[in-house]
Amino acid sequence: MLTRSPKHLEEALERVDEFGISRSSWVFPHALALFAILSREKLTRNLRMLEKFGWSKDDVALALSRTPQLLGLTEEKFRKNFEFLVGEVGLEIPYIARRPVLMLCSLEHLLLPRHRLINFLKARGLLNAKCGFYFIAVMGNEKYLQKFVSPYEESVQGLTAAFASSCNGKPRWELLCRTVEEKI
Repeated sequence: MLTRSPKHLEEALERVDEFGISRSSWVFPHALALFAILSREKLTRNLRMLEKFGWSKDDVALALSRTPQLLGLTEEKFRKNFEFLVGEVGLEIPYIARRPVLMLCSLEHLLLPRHRLINFLKARGLLNAKCGFYFIAVMGNEKYLQKFVSPYEESVQGLTAAFASSCNGKPRWELLCRTVEEKI
C-alpha cells in the first residue's frame, strides 16, 4: 500500500467511504488495504457477482462493513460457499450478510465437516440442542471437539477419526463402525 500513489490511496479511501465504513471502525484498515490493492475493475466485477447471486445493495453494504475481505474472494470460492450455505444449510442472504465471515471459511475443511457432523449427531438422536450455524462454524477447534465430538466418542466409535479425516479433506464417515442403536 505504501508504494501506491497518493491519488490511488485517495481513490481507495473514497471507495471505503462509499460503502459507509467508518474510519474509526476496526474494519477500516482492512477495507482501505483491500480497496488499495484491488483494481476498480476487480471491485466492480465482484460487486456484480454479489448482485448476480441475489444480494441487495443493503446486504452488500452490511457485509462489507463487517468483512470487507468478501470482495477479495474468487467467484469460484464465493459460489461454492454461497451455494452450500443457502442450498445445504438453508441460510438466507440477510443471515449471511450479517455474518459474512462464513463466506471466508474453508468449505472443505471447516463448514462441510462441521455441518455433516451436527447432522449425523441429530439423525441419531444424540444432539437435541439447537445451535445456530454461525456459532458452530466460528467456534474454535478445541471447543468444538469438546462440545460435539468428545462427548459422543463412546456412543459412536470412530467419530473422532471420521471427523478428523473429513476436516483433512478426505471424508471417511464409513469409519463410524458402531452407533447407539447397535450398542443396545
